[in-house]
Amino acid sequence: MKRTIYLLLIICMSLTASICKKEDTDDCHYRITFYNRSDRTVYVAMTQERYYDSGFPNPFLSPEYFKTKPGEINRRALSRRDCLEYDFVGEFGVKEKLIFILDEKVLQTHSWDEILEKRLFLKEYRLTLDDLRRMEWKLTYSDND
Repeated sequence: MKRTIYLLLIICMSLTASICKKEDTDDCHYRITFYNRSDRTVYVAMTQERYYDSGFPNPFLSPEYFKTKPGEINRRALSRRDCLEYDFVGEFGVKEKLIFILDEKVLQTHSWDEILEKRLFLKEYRLTLDDLRRMEWKLTYSDND
């Protein structure tokens, strides 16, 4: 009996893992890979223009997803459950995705409301679907940007 339960548990975990892991295709991308080529720890966040004023989540509250140390690659911060391409099509499609690079020190010393109000970002990107395709779904930030 214990062996049967153990086997069922292994099968369920395997199925769950295979369902959750989504791979990009030519027509469907679940993530924008972020490369931090700067000398500072940064946080990266993504939203749409229509959500900016109503607020979007403070990335400092979830460093395990949004924090990227110097020289690191982050594949989770700019990811979604659905294809990113879906955001650009249909009745509610957007023209651009907004991606923000924030200095960790700014997040530690300013309120999130102040950061949004004064736009205290190291860099703000406004990327169209064509931009993302041209960039091959990769975004690199460096101190020279």
